[in-house]
Amino acid sequence: MYKNPGFKKLTAMLILFSMIFYTAACSNNGGGTAKTAGGAVAPSKVTIARPVDSDNLDPVTQSQNANIWVLNLLMNGLVKSSDDGTKIEPDLAKSWDISPDGLTYTFHLLDGLKFSDGTAVKGEDWIFSLTRARDEKGSIWTSNLKAITKIAAPDDKTVVLTLDQPFVPLLAALAMFNAAVLPKAYFEKVGVEGFSQKPAGTGPYMLDKWVKGEYISLKKNPNYRVQGLPKTDEIKLTVVPDDNTRMLQLQSGDIDVATFVPYNKMKELSSNPDYTVQNFQAAQVNYLTLNTAKKPLDNVKVRQALNYAIDKQGLVNAVLNGYGTLGTTFFPSGLMYYDKNLTPYKQDLEKAKSLLAEAGFANGGIKLELLTRSGDAINNQVSVILKDSFSKIGVDLTIKQLESATVSSMQRSFNYDLCLNGWSSDMVDPAQVVDRMVVYNDATRAFYTGWKDDTAIQMALDAKKQQDAVKRQEMYSKIQGIHASATPLITLYNSGYPVIMKKNITGFSQTPLGNYRFENLEKKSK
Repeated sequence: MYKNPGFKKLTAMLILFSMIFYTAACSNNGGGTAKTAGGAVAPSKVTIARPVDSDNLDPVTQSQNANIWVLNLLMNGLVKSSDDGTKIEPDLAKSWDISPDGLTYTFHLLDGLKFSDGTAVKGEDWIFSLTRARDEKGSIWTSNLKAITKIAAPDDKTVVLTLDQPFVPLLAALAMFNAAVLPKAYFEKVGVEGFSQKPAGTGPYMLDKWVKGEYISLKKNPNYRVQGLPKTDEIKLTVVPDDNTRMLQLQSGDIDVATFVPYNKMKELSSNPDYTVQNFQAAQVNYLTLNTAKKPLDNVKVRQALNYAIDKQGLVNAVLNGYGTLGTTFFPSGLMYYDKNLTPYKQDLEKAKSLLAEAGFANGGIKLELLTRSGDAINNQVSVILKDSFSKIGVDLTIKQLESATVSSMQRSFNYDLCLNGWSSDMVDPAQVVDRMVVYNDATRAFYTGWKDDTAIQMALDAKKQQDAVKRQEMYSKIQGIHASATPLITLYNSGYPVIMKKNITGFSQTPLGNYRFENLEKKSK
């Protein structure tokens, strides 16, 4: 609710009196937790605004961040990604052993694990959950777990996974939301649909109330395994689609935290002492996809010329107000084995023109069409910059704004020239993004680029089996180099997760995978 700036004097005086009375009543409370009139501690609450609502909270069927990031507050798996997204850490498993041949993983679980309803986590829950996660009929993430041939629980404190071949990314795959443990009995009681709307797990929070299109209320899990956490009793995730409205609600006090903040507002409020401005590192990359199956984009020199034509630093400054970083590879910068030494394509118009001449286009004459999704303010800005950049080397670019579903359909049918896209990784290991961008299959054809390189493909397949971390780094660096040279897509920039919160909010954390870590989230007294 917005506050009316036209309060009458009497109303203002009453408010002032109330504030003085409240301050006096709380003066002996150490400035920490508020109390009710009866002396009981008032429940603490943090309200966070996000642009879209969740629609389904079944962990094995979801790919949308609005669903995934809520799931990670409700559930846990055997392992998890670290806060900085660079390694795998224990979660419900306190330790694990991997056999020398890489085919058997034995996980040793923490003592006394319970679901939010107070029931004990048993071995059968793990078998049920992981079997469901790798079920090709029901799960969209089965490829990450298909190397598993057997799931066993010798007792309630041990989980053993047997593989048919070494699969080094397995721990990273098990750290994903779809591999979380679910209460088998509750799931079977409510069914797939019931669970998707009222899930249960072992996470720091549990779902209390969900008003579709308006908000989700999460309450503190009384059976959470870490004593004293989470620090906040309730988190309310409100749905505020409009960027400006989120900012107005933050400034009026209706919300405590605004997510997906416009970058111009980040800059505007960065010097305001009432707010904390953060651009959390994200394992996501934004790029221009090229249809290499279509002339003249089947010519690598034409693709490289387009890459050299773009002033990427200028683009970051103009569109993201300097809050993004230059992209050098199709790997998001927050991933393991990201090659920091790869040199980005810097704008060089003469080099671009020379490459076009070598490709037979000395006098220009290339006409291309760029697809972008209507309503996407950032990509619409990027489109205009690309049009100007390409015009300087004699390439005529037509911008076509279409509904998102139409753009996706045209890409899948390869009925396009260029398209602006982005990739957000769900696991810290690069196997996922490499599978999508490099490993060619008839369905997606290297993520709708049509690019195929047998050397890179074989190296990508071998890297998933390579247990030596140094050798894996070498393999993934070579893959990134081959991809950059071939230019089936043009990496533009790495963006973050822009968040603005009231100064008295502490403990708001977001990992490069986007996962919220809210165990220590709390609202301090001002």
